[in-house]
Amino acid sequence: MKHETVTVYAVSSGEYSDYGIEAVFSTKENAKSYIGDRSCCDIEEWVLDAWVPKADAAWEVDMTLEGDVVKVKKLSHADDSYLRYWPPAPFAPPNAPHMLYMKMWADDENGAVKIANERRIAFLLKRDAEGGAS
Repeated sequence: MKHETVTVYAVSSGEYSDYGIEAVFSTKENAKSYIGDRSCCDIEEWVLDAWVPKADAAWEVDMTLEGDVVKVKKLSHADDSYLRYWPPAPFAPPNAPHMLYMKMWADDENGAVKIANERRIAFLLKRDAEGGAS
């Protein structure tokens, strides 16, 4: 049995917390017509009824803010994906690293480390943009 899919065109605007979908259309032309001359919107193509399987395994990656990998561990199962930041404890040595603890789905260890590093960079960019660099 062949599975039919449908593509829709979502008009989005904003970024991060300000991101939102304004409207969804059956054709790209209708989405462009809706936007008109405004420069604040993007058109995203979504395929409905298209199932994309998750990666084969869940991974846990501990990484310093500088990008040094401290631990990579394949997990037997995972319920979620996350990034947690932990500064050194008050009683830690002065040169103790700031750590990021992450969990994600990836096909292999290299993929997990790549995803972790991309999340690290995004974390640092967001922190710096918010004036939280230490």
